[in-house]
Amino acid sequence: MPYVVKKSGSGYKVFKKGSSKSFSKKPLTKEKAKAQQKALYANESLDTSKVGTNLQFKGIYPTIDEQEASVSYKVNSEKNTTLTIVYSVGNTPENCDYKYLIIRDHNDPKGRPQKIEDPHSEEAKKLLSVYDLTSDDIEMAGQDGYDKLAEYLSKENTIEN
Repeated sequence: MPYVVKKSGSGYKVFKKGSSKSFSKKPLTKEKAKAQQKALYANESLDTSKVGTNLQFKGIYPTIDEQEASVSYKVNSEKNTTLTIVYSVGNTPENCDYKYLIIRDHNDPKGRPQKIEDPHSEEAKKLLSVYDLTSDDIEMAGQDGYDKLAEYLSKENTIEN
């Protein structure tokens, strides 16, 4: 699906081509709008199938400085809960490294995400079990996230060139 960056108010927004549907409520800088456009293209054809027994791929979200990228999954057994794996991003997919993961329960009134650095620790296993997640689920999501990040990075380089 084609996306275009257009001037909107005091900044820029990304729109579906031929539509008034934009992908941000507030205007962005031109650089941020271009980054959003690249992310939309790159996420467009990624497989959104289930991963493991309890996760479904949602998308890849790079930071503005492109030093990190988050690979996000919906936790199927817990409504409004996401698992996000954060990677540091290198020049090539081989240079991407796992940093930590975050579980966010959007039903939590305090909205506190739970950060896990070592998913194999006992503390992490206890927290993961609350959301019906196992170490195997995390292992599969980690590999899936790395593969999708590699695919995303190769598409992003194609879009830029």
